[in-house]
Amino acid sequence: MQWQYVTEWIKEHKQQFLLYGGIVFLLVTIGIIFSWRRGTSSHKAPVTPRVASLSTKVATSPAPETKRSSPTKEAALYVDIKGAVKHPGVYKIASNERVSTVIQRAGGLLEQADLQQVNLAQKLADQAVIYIPRVGEETVGECVTFIEQPTTATAPAPASGATSTSTAEGKVNLNTASKDDLTKLTGIGPKKAEQILAYRQEHGAFKSIDEIKQVSGIGEKTFTSIKDQLTI
Repeated sequence: MQWQYVTEWIKEHKQQFLLYGGIVFLLVTIGIIFSWRRGTSSHKAPVTPRVASLSTKVATSPAPETKRSSPTKEAALYVDIKGAVKHPGVYKIASNERVSTVIQRAGGLLEQADLQQVNLAQKLADQAVIYIPRVGEETVGECVTFIEQPTTATAPAPASGATSTSTAEGKVNLNTASKDDLTKLTGIGPKKAEQILAYRQEHGAFKSIDEIKQVSGIGEKTFTSIKDQLTI
């Protein structure tokens, strides 16, 4: 009875079954096709367009190394400052340094210094002697004296009446010096040089460097400034 009832029910709803079955079949078919296409597309390797890259290699030669020349060391220069300064002595200077700078290094001037006779802007050289006079002190010639470097060459023997310039130590020989040699001494100008020569001619050779104080116009202060430059 039940099977018969089922058979009759199916016959009555046959069209509906076919319709629903067709829809289900269609949906399953579409799903299978969609899944298949999706799978195949995921397995395909991406097509990358090949672009020919042309790279031009330019051979660049390294720039030649420029050799840096090491700065040349300048020889040390020294000057001697005397007279009315707080700390007289020998000081190391730079090339073309001026008198005013050395005075500052020497502690400055004393109150009785007479700058009217000093050229503060004068450039200096090695072995220069700077003498700062005091007020009322009379100086003849320049207050800055440059001493020439002694040479090793043998000087010719002086002729009669001629004189030698200095000894190997760069000092002025009072008994052989000429007028030009004497003016190289600190504070000694042409006038005092003539007085020294007149004294030597009248009294003969100097017995000691202290004897120069017997010359008119050369006192203890002047002698102090030049004694290290003298010999006999």
